[in-house]
Amino acid sequence: MIKSIAVTCVLTLSFFSKGDEPISGILSRAKQGEADAQYETGYRYYHGSGIKQDYAIAVKWFTKAAIKGHTKAESMLAICYSNGYGVKKDFQEAAKWCRKAAVKGYAEAQFGLGLLYSLGHGVPLNKTEAFKWFRKAAEQGDVAAQVSIGHCYFEGDGVQEDHKAAIGWFKKAAEQGYPEAQFSLASMYNGMSESIVKDATKAIRWYTEAANSGHIGAQVQLGLLYGDKANDALNNHDLRKATDEYRNAIKWFRKAAEQEDATAQCLLGNMILHGIGTAKNKYEAKRWLKKAVKNGSREAQEVLYEID
Repeated sequence: MIKSIAVTCVLTLSFFSKGDEPISGILSRAKQGEADAQYETGYRYYHGSGIKQDYAIAVKWFTKAAIKGHTKAESMLAICYSNGYGVKKDFQEAAKWCRKAAVKGYAEAQFGLGLLYSLGHGVPLNKTEAFKWFRKAAEQGDVAAQVSIGHCYFEGDGVQEDHKAAIGWFKKAAEQGYPEAQFSLASMYNGMSESIVKDATKAIRWYTEAANSGHIGAQVQLGLLYGDKANDALNNHDLRKATDEYRNAIKWFRKAAEQEDATAQCLLGNMILHGIGTAKNKYEAKRWLKKAVKNGSREAQEVLYEID
């Protein structure tokens, strides 16, 4: 089952600011009641741009702008309340401000409101309502919403299950360079869905796109796929190709292992221990296996027990 994107207990929307005007000038206009300047001041304090970061002061200015109906300020308040940034965490308050921006067609807020409905935070748990808001944001090109729509279709959450529709939405976001969408699309081609023809070439292509952006899951999956390709080459008595594919597997397992992924650390340790795709090195193998154990791998613990 495809793992959902960052549908956690918080909103993670992003907004942009010019960031070129001195804070003194912006603050002066904000104090005169200009909503855009109030939002900009809040934004500067929120990100610590040109001034020391202070979430509490950011909330104060976002609130002033939001009361005037400033859409981005409303959305930023939703983020602050959902995360407890500069204010006590309050999902109901987050939902209130998120909805104000969402009903005005602001895609990031529509996505955020969808998340809240999908989790039942500040609003009743309602997958259908979540899908509705994800769809509104997705149709405006919001990539995170497009991935969420894909998951909804894949799982049948708030809409009838439709894996072909899911892959269509994953592809929309993947083609915009969104790593989580690339990972999900690759997973579909890697046998995640019985209704989608398995295609290792496409799976490797999209896993690679995501892996090059640092996506740990994609790096691990690439390692496994290259390992499978190496095994196939061995079965066909093509030692040279097998060696190359094992080296590819080692490369991607190492990248994920260096990001503290226990599965990758365990697999890398095993390959080094047995000299698969690399020279045998018991000391180096144990180093990675111990890291895997530290990160919760029981399999690595069993391997260490056997070789000690």
